[in-house]
Amino acid sequence: MAVQKRFVTILSDFGFRRIFENRTNPDALKKFIQILINSPEPIEEISFDRTVKTPKYIEERGGVLDFYCMDKKGRDFIVEMQRTNLTTFIHRSKFYTYLHLNEMIEKGGEIKFNRLRQIYAISILDGVAFPDSDEFHQFICLRNQHGKLIDDQIIHVMLELGKWNKTEQEIVSELDIFILLMKFTDTATVDTPVPEILAKTEWSAWVLSQLEQDDLTRAERLYYRKQLAKMSLDKEREEDLIEAKQKLAEAEQVIVETKQEANEAKQEANEAKQKLITTVIRLLRKGVFTEEEIAEFIGIDIKQVQEIKEQMEF
Repeated sequence: MAVQKRFVTILSDFGFRRIFENRTNPDALKKFIQILINSPEPIEEISFDRTVKTPKYIEERGGVLDFYCMDKKGRDFIVEMQRTNLTTFIHRSKFYTYLHLNEMIEKGGEIKFNRLRQIYAISILDGVAFPDSDEFHQFICLRNQHGKLIDDQIIHVMLELGKWNKTEQEIVSELDIFILLMKFTDTATVDTPVPEILAKTEWSAWVLSQLEQDDLTRAERLYYRKQLAKMSLDKEREEDLIEAKQKLAEAEQVIVETKQEANEAKQEANEAKQKLITTVIRLLRKGVFTEEEIAEFIGIDIKQVQEIKEQMEF
């Protein structure tokens, strides 16, 4: 019997959209952006940009929401939730960002860049994309080889949930609360108690109240279940693809090692052959032994001795 989950997971397209693309109540999205861009000031006002659309030819993938919005200061935010295919997400993020940047450039005659707004490309990754780094919340801008900032018109913000493993007692920031909230909605069953920190924090308590599965309509529940099934299928497909790539890499390594061993064996055989030829030549030049004696002494056929002798005479 399947375990009954209490909440809609924020890590699903349905859950993320239900909370953060709520145009009638954007407070959660404003709080979410403030936390992720590490802003000391609240986001005063936000509006959704309807002029930029996600390209239709980008591959479908489970548990993803991409949307654009803008705050009162004119900063643009591109938001992506990614559960699968983390190894290629950065390329997709760059694509979205520069596509949006291109929309800002005034065209016609001389290209003008005076209307460029600051863009935050926010990527929330359910897993680990960069295992060589311990940082789970990163900011990436254009810098030179000495780390000096060249331009911050585009800022990539990356949050890797797979690197965060704090206990409730270790939570010290709103970012910690936000990550705990995401992980809790993804795993909590009907019997799992709500962590005190989530219950007493006003904005996280509101989010939980919006994600109670018992409060969904029949149509919403059906849609959400279909989406979960698709997410599960996408994950299985990705795991199968990863396994296939690993097996292919292992097979390629075996081929490389086999070729290397064959080359080494060939080289050893050539060296052994050269040593044999050198030995036969030395014995023939001494003029002490007959061809038959040399063949018997070395353990080879007399024809080989005769062939080497012919080469000497040639």
